[in-house]
Amino acid sequence: EGEVLQSAIFGEPLLLRRRVEARVGESHFTIHDEVENVGHSRVSHMLLYHCNAGFPVVDDGSQLLVPSLATTTDYDVTPELMVGYRTLSGPIKDYSEKCFEHELVAEKDGKVPVALVNREIGLGVYQVFRLDQLAHHTVWRMMGEDTYAMALEPSTNRDAGRDDAKKRGELLHLEPGEMRPYALEIGSLVGEMEIEAFARRVERIPVTG
Repeated sequence: EGEVLQSAIFGEPLLLRRRVEARVGESHFTIHDEVENVGHSRVSHMLLYHCNAGFPVVDDGSQLLVPSLATTTDYDVTPELMVGYRTLSGPIKDYSEKCFEHELVAEKDGKVPVALVNREIGLGVYQVFRLDQLAHHTVWRMMGEDTYAMALEPSTNRDAGRDDAKKRGELLHLEPGEMRPYALEIGSLVGEMEIEAFARRVERIPVTG
């Protein structure tokens, strides 16, 4: 655990307190964060977790599991890719990065489970977080021959940034001394049973509008 202070003249004086917890014998860990306004004025606040996965979890035929009412993108994407973006391809020559944003749906207790799984080899990675803490989720896909990866990005705001959040009325603010907590569980899925159990967990969440 530790602390990181973000501070600059005319900038936001924000203190991040982070504690990473794991239990011996378990295949996941949890990041516990607290962001506090340690200044004397009201300030804006945004947070995004960029979590990369690579080969062999990222491979031809790997699948994204996410409870989402709708998916949008600002990138130039064909209708075919938009429909099938949750299934990955092998490396593609001269591929350009693309991002997809999800309108998330949570379980009854407010948690959102997301995973990337390779059923062919029985291996996956997952995230679990609270919708009231991290209301948005973006997938960054980079299927290039050299940079072949995919990122799972739970965040407080949409991918478009601060100006977009202001226009939508979604930009968060912290009063002096105010603190916001966050928790992100990250783990592995090993074997068919663990992957299918997680898939059923995602499928049980109703995603009809």
